[in-house]
Amino acid sequence: MIDVETGRQSRVASEVVYGPVKTQHHNWSPDSKWLVYTRNTPTNMQRVFLYSATYSNLRSGSAGTLHYLKSAPSGVRFDGEDGASLYRYDLETRKEELLLDAAEEFALSADGKKTLVGTGSSWVIADASSPIDGGENALDTAAIEVRVDPRAEWAQIFDEAWRISRDFVADPDDVPGGLLGADFDIVDGRYRFKRVYGGLNWNPELRAPLSEPGVAVAEGEFLLAVDGRDLTPPDNLFARFENTAGTIVELTVGPAADGRASRTVDVVPVADEDELRNRAWVEGNLRKVDEASHGRIAYVYVPNTASLGHTYFKRYFFPQADRDAIIIDERYNGGGQVADYYIDMLRRPELCHWAMRYGADIKTPLSSIQGPKAMIIDENAGSGGDLLPWMFRELDLGPLIGRPTWGGLVGVLGFPVLMDGGFVTAPNLGIWTTDGFIVENVGVPPDIEVEQLPAETIAGRDPQLEKAIEVIMAELEADPPTEPVRPPFPVRVRK
Repeated sequence: MIDVETGRQSRVASEVVYGPVKTQHHNWSPDSKWLVYTRNTPTNMQRVFLYSATYSNLRSGSAGTLHYLKSAPSGVRFDGEDGASLYRYDLETRKEELLLDAAEEFALSADGKKTLVGTGSSWVIADASSPIDGGENALDTAAIEVRVDPRAEWAQIFDEAWRISRDFVADPDDVPGGLLGADFDIVDGRYRFKRVYGGLNWNPELRAPLSEPGVAVAEGEFLLAVDGRDLTPPDNLFARFENTAGTIVELTVGPAADGRASRTVDVVPVADEDELRNRAWVEGNLRKVDEASHGRIAYVYVPNTASLGHTYFKRYFFPQADRDAIIIDERYNGGGQVADYYIDMLRRPELCHWAMRYGADIKTPLSSIQGPKAMIIDENAGSGGDLLPWMFRELDLGPLIGRPTWGGLVGVLGFPVLMDGGFVTAPNLGIWTTDGFIVENVGVPPDIEVEQLPAETIAGRDPQLEKAIEVIMAELEADPPTEPVRPPFPVRVRK
């Protein structure tokens, strides 16, 4: 970035430069005071000014005001500046006011009218509504004397360390739970099954307790009792299922909160329902894509580039190989191996067709999609989840949509065990091309950046998936696929 007035330059972030520098892209800040430039790729340039500072220690002050510490974004330093400054924001005027430079921490009085600020070398108490003179309001901390008894302190620290372990450990009794694969809400003073997650009950990792044969609990029904004990809020629903995973539990369920027409069913809770919820998310995305594209776009999710990722790819790609286009979703991809198999399947060209005596003609390769492609990426995908979108872009298969991947494309191939049986690791596998080492600590940036804002996802939206559908549908409209015309059958006999 370049300050137009002073000419000072500051690096905001590193970028991957693909090949020799041929083109410099630039863009102005909204206030026209800063000019930002990148080499070869304009990726992310439009968002440089969206998060122009790092904000922390947000506190509500007197009526209609906020106080916070503000510092330059990570990796940015202006004219040797370091650290944070204390600011006050007026919600009515929508204006920010600097109270004190070089503030490390602060606290507000109960009424928000006074503030105590630590600057590293001194402490200041001052009015919280106006700029602070650090010298005039500084406390005389040099006059403070504290008697220290190291032996007594050591004894207290020892006891306190034991108390912390006793009182704050996450699971003091280590009692395993049991889960039903459901979401609950409270209606008419009872727990109600708000959502029941289905599964694949022949797969142990996708067994859904409430959808097994003979159970068939439906969304909207009420959970009335567990093992014959009546259950009503505020009783802890999950406490009733302690240590029940893998064992038979009797549930009393019914369509009415008052128990009318209730029945009892035997269920076997699971220890973990993550896979059930993940499958519901994937299947929900598939339905969204199918409905929005009227069956024209395939949706394939790959959770990693190891065994499970290959299973998911084959499970979802081949049944949809007759679609006109495809969206690959690799968000939260945990990596694993080099996923060139996915890429090989995605870039298969149409080679020929077969005329059938009965039925429609078929193409070779049969399981292939030649139409538009897009890949959704995010900051939670790394390692093999970095390499997959990098290869997708390198082979020009389609746009990357979402957020930059996290940049962990390294490998660990094993090390000797230490004398005490422990071990350490260090990346001993790195990726490079003729342009140099790539991706590590940088990630793979998207061609179209889309944030997943909490309010939108809580409301049930998926902006990244929606953008991918929009992009692919626009490509299909601009360049609709055409079916090849079968030539006339050759005449093989004389008339």
